[in-house]
Amino acid sequence: AEIIEHHTTLEKESVTKVLMEHPGYATPKIDVRAAVIKDGKILLVHESTDNCWAMPGGWADVGDVPSEVAIRECKEESGFDVKPIKVIGVFDANRVSGKLEFFHAFKIIFLCELIGGVATPSDETLDVQFFDFDNLPSLSLNRTNEKHLNEIKLHLQNPKRRTFYDGIMSTQRDLVYNVAKAELKQGEHAKEIGNLGQTRVCVRRACGMA
Repeated sequence: AEIIEHHTTLEKESVTKVLMEHPGYATPKIDVRAAVIKDGKILLVHESTDNCWAMPGGWADVGDVPSEVAIRECKEESGFDVKPIKVIGVFDANRVSGKLEFFHAFKIIFLCELIGGVATPSDETLDVQFFDFDNLPSLSLNRTNEKHLNEIKLHLQNPKRRTFYDGIMSTQRDLVYNVAKAELKQGEHAKEIGNLGQTRVCVRRACGMA
């Protein structure tokens, strides 16, 4: 608390109170979001806290199965029933502004199939709508931002796209996999395989993966 007080404008007493409310080893919180698509449009809810829009979702509780959080939060915030079918990505949720927030969080985004329900706002949401990706409302950036939406669009374009994770860009990983695939297609004899294998090593090094 004294270190935080020294490097911020926060007072020691208020910092101590916050820290005491989170006993035990400091671990990241988990924010789970449901990416629900209908006719090429994405489901967003109008957040009452900041008057902006986000994918339905929220904090996981202790004991929760991650996919069940997506189901529960989507139902509570939007009224829709969904079935998670794929993990779009795992994101570092507290570096939206480029700076660390007070508490660390990870964000898991599930691509979900719409299976029922009707649009129904909740105590936390003012409205529920589907939006074109090219005509989005003001976003609640800590909950849903352009990076998340761009990754969702890439998965819609390529259902076989691998799960995104921070640290290694998906485009870099895809480049490596494409080179590896080229090895198999063009592997007529050992020398060619060796040359293509060397190419893969070079690509991996360029991407910081070797």
